[in-house]
Amino acid sequence: MFGRGFAPKDFHLLSLYPDDGWILIISRWEFKGLYFNFAGDHKDQPFNPLIGHLFKEFLDQLEFLGSYHRFPELKLKIYYSGWFPFNRIRGNQFNAISNEIQKGHSIEGLEKSIADSFSHEIIREIKDSWMKNKVFSKHKSLFDEGIDAYLEGKYISAIHILYPRIEGIMRFLYRGNKKFPTSHDILEELVNRTKEENVWLSFQFPDDFKDYIESFYFKGFDVKENRINLSRHSLGHGTTNENEFTRIRAIQAILILDQISWYVYTRIPE
Repeated sequence: MFGRGFAPKDFHLLSLYPDDGWILIISRWEFKGLYFNFAGDHKDQPFNPLIGHLFKEFLDQLEFLGSYHRFPELKLKIYYSGWFPFNRIRGNQFNAISNEIQKGHSIEGLEKSIADSFSHEIIREIKDSWMKNKVFSKHKSLFDEGIDAYLEGKYISAIHILYPRIEGIMRFLYRGNKKFPTSHDILEELVNRTKEENVWLSFQFPDDFKDYIESFYFKGFDVKENRINLSRHSLGHGTTNENEFTRIRAIQAILILDQISWYVYTRIPE
């Protein structure tokens, strides 16, 4: 039990074992968070056994939510730029993006820094983690091709391969009765399934992810109005502006797929 105030340097003193239950209260500025998990048995989840890592996740979440409360319009601005508090970039990287957008500054340098932080080895490790997921592993050859294209700097090819798979994965997850489910239907299913089967993933913002996908990935386009930024629809209709096929858009596609892989990690029926 850890009952006093703590600092990041204290984290290495703690370990979380598979059958442990825990409760955590965090206070940062005027914001407070209460987190708990009494379920135990995390062996089937992509769970870091170090509780310090978990505490850091919650501190990052509290800071992220604090920004949203102070600047409610900030969320959409971040989404429109293609960014989200993805599991892989939460903390300093995402907070820097959020802060610069809130100030009205360019984030081009930060985006490059984030992309640079994903070495070839890390990108391959991310893809390998997907292959442990029953839904993702069925598309291994496409993910191999798409990731190889990204690593070779062929961002047009990478986006053309990976972008449709984002929608495809969600459609394979759909369990509803509609023969032709809409994008809204498959997003609802993803969020509901995540909360139903992986309650502990609530700190990964599944409801916000739904808003993000609708605002960015599934956003519409208008050729006459020259609103032809990259989206699933503009790509599918062949209208995407050619300057949208960038390294940044490609890494965002990888991070979107990775986020979905966390939401539906191992509990998918055969």
